[in-house]
Amino acid sequence: MHEHETPSDRFGRFWLLTYRIEGEDGWHLLETAVDRFGLLRRLRQDGIAVADCRQLWRGGRRLAEGETEVPDCHDPCRPDDAGWTYDEQGRCWRAPGEELLPFPGTPQPAEAFSVRFAPPADGSLAVAIETAGQHMKIQASDLYDPFPDLIDWLKDIADGHLPWMIIEQEGRAAELFTFAGDAPDTIRFVAGEVGNEGPRHEQRQVMIDVQVARRTLVAAFYRGLRACAKSADYDVWHWARRTVEDVLRERAPDTEFDRLHLLPAEELERLLPRVTTSGPLGSEPQIQAWLPEEFDRWDAGRRKTFLQELLEEEFNTRCAEDLRNLRSAGLERWLAET
Repeated sequence: MHEHETPSDRFGRFWLLTYRIEGEDGWHLLETAVDRFGLLRRLRQDGIAVADCRQLWRGGRRLAEGETEVPDCHDPCRPDDAGWTYDEQGRCWRAPGEELLPFPGTPQPAEAFSVRFAPPADGSLAVAIETAGQHMKIQASDLYDPFPDLIDWLKDIADGHLPWMIIEQEGRAAELFTFAGDAPDTIRFVAGEVGNEGPRHEQRQVMIDVQVARRTLVAAFYRGLRACAKSADYDVWHWARRTVEDVLRERAPDTEFDRLHLLPAEELERLLPRVTTSGPLGSEPQIQAWLPEEFDRWDAGRRKTFLQELLEEEFNTRCAEDLRNLRSAGLERWLAET
């Protein structure tokens, strides 16, 4: 340490690694100061036969006083650990797509199952689940948009599988699990939250544990999402990524996009969305020009290339998919047939 450097100024690198031991079920998860190859050497020196070892991600953090490197942390609590989750009954970690052992306890039978999606506000969208006197609220974020994955999760359930998914909530994660029910057309649905400090299984809080008809659950989630997308209160600007082309298509739906480059700059500026920029204190806001002054002097090929790049530019700071585009013809057929 340099003489002017304090412990809080020092950073240590760490790797989030997962490995499976030969003959054992499931995976171990470890946050450690060594990379994948260093961990493999260490395990082999300890006489441990490793069947597989993977790096999930790497990062860094400030070192605490007295630390020379990031200490090992087994079963770290990582809501953003690429979709892996802890299997409490198996006492191991499961990779995405692997089945968990069922939770202990007896699920409550559920006839009614409600999922309400509130209109988004400033990149946040609340999902309220209520069933059999139990409830849970998920605060989804456009930064970690979960809804394309939610559609895939529902498709898997409709196809007879027992998937699970994790929804990042910027500090906590929501976990949605499905297990086999007492009958082919029912499933056990377990949902809860997990924190981001300490071992993950010690932070898990189960909020819902019910047995419900497979169709009832799928219909509640899918139709709730569609109802939100079609609602007059749904403001796409508060949730979805918008490009200049998206805005132009809404403002002028009859626009012939393949002929835009043939229009003069003055007409194009009237078509394109207006953006104002603030000038010096006390002055009037200025309307931003999209096109350079020499645009009309360019040849058609150069104008076309410029407009193609311009239309792809982001027009807002949101990151998610537009909910109006999240539809599944397969799910809709399945719900109509079952």
